Amino acid sequence: MRFLKLVFIFALMFLIFGQLLAENLIKIGYYENPPKIYSDEKGQPAGFWAEITNYIADQENWQIKWIYGKWEQCLQRLQKNEIDIMVDVGWTPQRDSLFTFCSETVHLSWTRIYRKSGSSIHSILDLKDKTIAGLKNSFDLEGPEGLKAVIDKFEISAQIIEMDTYREIFETLSSGKIDAGIVDKDFGNIHDLHYQVESTPIVLQPAKMQYAFNKKSTLSVKLAKKIDHHIRNLKQDNSSLYYDVADKYFSASEKISIIPIWIRYSMIIAFVLILFFFSFNRVLEHKIKIKTKELQEDISQRKAAEMKLKQSEENYKILNEQAADGICKIDKKGKLIQVNSAFIKMCGYSFDDLQNKSIQEIFYFNKNLPNLFFQKAKKSEILPTKLITKNGENIPVEINSKILSDDSVISIIRDVTQRKKTERENRRLAEIIRNMKEGVILTDTKGKIHYVNEAFENMCGFQQNELLGEDPAKFIITDNQTEFSEELRKAVIERGIWQGEMLCKRRNGLQYPIKTQLFPIKDDHDEIIEIAAIQEDITQQKQTQKKLESYRNDLEKMVKERTKELERKNNELEKFNHLFVGRELRIKELKDKVKYLEKKLKIDPIGEKNERR
Repeated sequence: MRFLKLVFIFALMFLIFGQLLAENLIKIGYYENPPKIYSDEKGQPAGFWAEITNYIADQENWQIKWIYGKWEQCLQRLQKNEIDIMVDVGWTPQRDSLFTFCSETVHLSWTRIYRKSGSSIHSILDLKDKTIAGLKNSFDLEGPEGLKAVIDKFEISAQIIEMDTYREIFETLSSGKIDAGIVDKDFGNIHDLHYQVESTPIVLQPAKMQYAFNKKSTLSVKLAKKIDHHIRNLKQDNSSLYYDVADKYFSASEKISIIPIWIRYSMIIAFVLILFFFSFNRVLEHKIKIKTKELQEDISQRKAAEMKLKQSEENYKILNEQAADGICKIDKKGKLIQVNSAFIKMCGYSFDDLQNKSIQEIFYFNKNLPNLFFQKAKKSEILPTKLITKNGENIPVEINSKILSDDSVISIIRDVTQRKKTERENRRLAEIIRNMKEGVILTDTKGKIHYVNEAFENMCGFQQNELLGEDPAKFIITDNQTEFSEELRKAVIERGIWQGEMLCKRRNGLQYPIKTQLFPIKDDHDEIIEIAAIQEDITQQKQTQKKLESYRNDLEKMVKERTKELERKNNELEKFNHLFVGRELRIKELKDKVKYLEKKLKIDPIGEKNERR
C-alpha cells in the first residue's frame, strides 16, 4: 500500500513538473548573422544574442527551444506564431504593424556598403546603374532609411538583388557577379578580410535592434516585460554579462567563442530552477521595481547620451559618405560651420577662409534664393545654382541639402560643369539629327527601335510612339524579315558597318527604295550599346535614273536610225559619184576626139581643098 502511494506521488509530481515544463517552453528563432547570432560547429546557437537570451532564460527559469531558419523564414514563423521570440530585429513602421517589440534596445547597429577590391564606388551617387545585393526582407533594404529608401530619395537607378545570408552576399561580391553589397556592420567588421571586398564610406540605416514577438499571442506581453526588465538591469551594470559578450563578439581582434559558458552549468541547475520558478520570479520583480526607481535618473542621462551619440554618428555619416563631392554644414543663419576637403578644393578657399562665411558669399543667390535654399533643404530637393570660387570663377553646381535635428543643414555640392557641357553637346547633336533630311533610327542590341527622327517618320508614315519597340526590318520588303534583320545586325557587329540599298513599304502600302548605312555605337568600354541606321529615300533618284535610262535608249535608237540613213545616203552618193566620174571621163574622151579631128582637119589636104572651094 505504501509503495502504491509513493508511485502515485511520483506520478503526480511528474505530471506537475511536465506541465510546468510545457508551459515554460519558449520557442526562439535565429539565423546566420555572425557574430551577433549564428550556428556553431555543433549546430547550436551562438553569438551575442544567444548568450544574452540564454542568460535571461536561465534567470527566468524558462525552458527554451532554438529554431533555426533563414531570415525571411524566421519572420514568417513569428508572424504565424510558430515561434514565440525572434532575436536581432530592427524596428520599422511596417514591422510594428506585424509584431510586438520590447521597449529596451539591445544593440545599436547600422549597415555599410561594401564593394569589390579596386572598385570605383565611393559615394551614394556612384551606385547609379549598379547591381547591389542585400539580405532578403531585411531592415538593411526595407527600413525607413534603408537602401531602397535612400536610392529612391536620391533618384538613383540601381538593381537590387535579395539573398538569404550575408555570407552569400560577400561570396557573390567577391566573385564579381555584383557591383556592391550591403551588410550589417558587425558582420562586415569580422568577415571582410576573408573575402576580396572593401568597405566604402557609405553608411546607412542606424537602427535599434530588439526582440520581436508574435502580435496576437497572449504570451508576448509577458515575455517582452521580462526581457525588458533584464536588459535594463544588464545595461546599468558595467561589469554585467551584457558588456562582456559585447566585447567578446564585437571586437574584431578577438575570436568568437563557439560554446558559451552558461551551457556547461544550465543543465545542472535547470531542474532546481523549475521548482523555485514562481517564488523567484516574484522576488525578482520586487527587486526590479526598487532598482528601477533608483536608476530612473541615470537611465534618462544615458538616453540623452545615446541621442547625442546618434546625432554625432548621423553628422559623421552624412559628412563622409559623399567624400567625392563637396560637403558643408550650415547653421540656421546661413553661416558655414563645417566643410570637407572636396568643398575646399572646389571653391579655392582655405578652411580658415570659409569659417563663418555666409552661403551668399559662396553661392550665386538673388534676394529670394536664400529662402529657397532652406525650403529645398526641408524637402531634400536639389537646388541648381552657381558656386563662386576665390578667383571669381562661376561653377555650375547642384546642392542637395538636409535639415538636421538641431536646425543646421548638411549640403552636398556637386560640380556639374562637365555634365552641363555634355548636355549642351547632346542637345546640339539631337537638334542636328532631328533636322536631318535623312531618316535616323536608333535600336538596342536586340534590334528594337527606341528613337527615330522626324525625317524617318515622314518617310515611313508612322509616328515615333508607334515605332518604339519595333524591329526596323518590319518595313523592309524581303522573304524573311527576321532572318534578314539578324543578318544585318551580325554584319554590323562583325564588320563595324553595313551599307546598301533595299526596298521598303510605307504605312499606306506604297513601296519606296532607300539607301541605308548601319553602324554601331559603343560605350567607354568599347561595348556595343546601340545600332544606328541612316536612311535616304532614293525614289526621286531612281525615277531620274529611269528617265535617263529611257533617254539614253531613245538616243541610241535615234543614232542607229540616223546611222542607217547616212549609210544609205552615202551609198547613193557613191553611186552618183561613180556615174558622174564615168560621164566626165566620156566627155573628156569626146573632147579629146574633137580636138583630134580638128587638128587632123587642119593638116588634111583634102580638107584644105574643100575649104578653098
